[in-house]
Amino acid sequence: MLLVILTPLLMLADYFLTLLGKKYRERVPHFQSETYELNPDFRKAVDNNEKVNYMHLAYTAIFTFAAYMIYKSGDKTFLDFFTGYIVTTFGVVNARHIGNISLFRFSIKNPEEIKGVIHTSHLYNLKNSLFQTIGLTTVFLMFVILKPIPFVIGAFASQVIFVIQQLFWIDKYNNSKTGLNESWVRDEATVQMSDTTQAKT
Repeated sequence: MLLVILTPLLMLADYFLTLLGKKYRERVPHFQSETYELNPDFRKAVDNNEKVNYMHLAYTAIFTFAAYMIYKSGDKTFLDFFTGYIVTTFGVVNARHIGNISLFRFSIKNPEEIKGVIHTSHLYNLKNSLFQTIGLTTVFLMFVILKPIPFVIGAFASQVIFVIQQLFWIDKYNNSKTGLNESWVRDEATVQMSDTTQAKT
């Protein structure tokens, strides 16, 4: 029954920590990027700071219902697998949010610790997230080799699926850049022009 409670809590925490992270990141002038949200399905809602995201609530309801049905089925093996999948998927994501928020808060309180402005494209941020996930996937693979129990296999599967999901996001971004924020396009052009000028001098 704990899984049925944890699933919506972890998923809702993911979304609201995203909004909180965005809020703090906007107060740090040293980090500039096209958007804070990596998932294209939720990008518009996060960019607009929407407190109620009906698509995310629908996903949360579906996963919570799935958790309830698996719990009611009495299939302990599948329950352990799904628990490993859910806890790892959103545990890792929420851990990243907490790490980002902590870094932003530190940057706000200690502005002397960082100089200049870092401009990163959305593709760079997607790749960064992908590479971090691949690193975690290798760790969970070792766990599976050493302890191939349903919970650990579910944890490993969550990262494999997240890698595939992010590859899809990258492909979608590369094939359609119509969602670029106009101010980001201007900033990126300015940075590239500046880099070109410095290279000539």
